[in-house]
Amino acid sequence: MTDETTATREPLRAASGLLETLPRLASSVIGITAVAYVIGWRLSSVYYTGLGAPWVAHLLTVQQMSASASWFVFVIVCATVFATVGVISGQATARGLVRWSTILFVIGSVLYSMFNDTFGFVNWQHGALFESFGGILFAISIGLSLGELVALAADGRSLVTYLPHWVGPLLVAALFQGPQAFAGGVAKVDGSVPSHLPAVTLVTPDGHQWMMIGPAGDQLLLISPSNDVRARVFRLVAPSMIAAIGTPPRSDAEASNPNSVKGHPEPHP
Repeated sequence: MTDETTATREPLRAASGLLETLPRLASSVIGITAVAYVIGWRLSSVYYTGLGAPWVAHLLTVQQMSASASWFVFVIVCATVFATVGVISGQATARGLVRWSTILFVIGSVLYSMFNDTFGFVNWQHGALFESFGGILFAISIGLSLGELVALAADGRSLVTYLPHWVGPLLVAALFQGPQAFAGGVAKVDGSVPSHLPAVTLVTPDGHQWMMIGPAGDQLLLISPSNDVRARVFRLVAPSMIAAIGTPPRSDAEASNPNSVKGHPEPHP
């Protein structure tokens, strides 16, 4: 009888533990989705403003905005997991995590400040890459800050009194500057000549050389790139209007001289 009772209780305990875990998992998923939307909104706003078409951000669906932040959230989650594993294994402490989080935040800020406007001392394309890399450092800094909160909780320290003084401002600043740095750098590269975006051939050509940026609502956004933000042309088309999508074509002059185009994109007024 005792064995039968024990055999019955164990599955019930397992089921009870699972039921207790499911709400936490659901809450985590909802929280991550909300954060992804906020980051996606910030990324999209900065990106399309940098391209010269800020109105596009208002056409994006919630799913499209969240998807645009997938890379940023992925980096944050990886850094958080790495920091949490370090805390659990005893190889990381709250002091060490806050130190590295601050260092990465400072490096990211320096890269963003230096290469947001390169002042002519470096190729603007390289500057855009450094600017985007600064955004990645911001994302890692956020993940380490979240890991720091785990370490503080493990030490029994009150997060309510600690969060507003240091971790909170750092997280807010990184969440603001990270998308700003990364999306701003990508926009400079995508909208300029030569462009790495896929070339698009329309069913009815209109004289422009179009490149595809991506979906905007239920339509596709095309751009005719230019080193001058004010000279860029945008067009929204239905998928049925596209005849072919391929790699960006290069003229004979560009093929023989890859450095023939060295313009710096004009700042958006």
